[in-house]
Amino acid sequence: MTNSIFFIVGPTGIGKSEFGINLSKFINGQIVNADSMQIYKELSILSARPNLEDQNTIKHHLYGYINGNHRYNVEKWCNDAKKIINLSVENYFSPIFIGGTGLYID
Repeated sequence: MTNSIFFIVGPTGIGKSEFGINLSKFINGQIVNADSMQIYKELSILSARPNLEDQNTIKHHLYGYINGNHRYNVEKWCNDAKKIINLSVENYFSPIFIGGTGLYID
């Protein structure tokens, strides 16, 4: 399944992150945040961000890496996500995009 891209989407609290972690273990995947609020460092509690244990078990990208006082938008996210996709091709893992933000997924 190398070079496949997966998307797990839906409302908060339905188990997307847990499913993504289990899928990652099965297919040599890494998790990529696709939620507009989880990119901000300061919103870890409000956004149901994966806990540190989960983040240490499977590599997670684009979580809590932007300060809330910086402007960020879907174009910047697309550029960051493209870098992760290219990295996945180079390193033989499958990116698994997880989130409920339809704008980012679209």
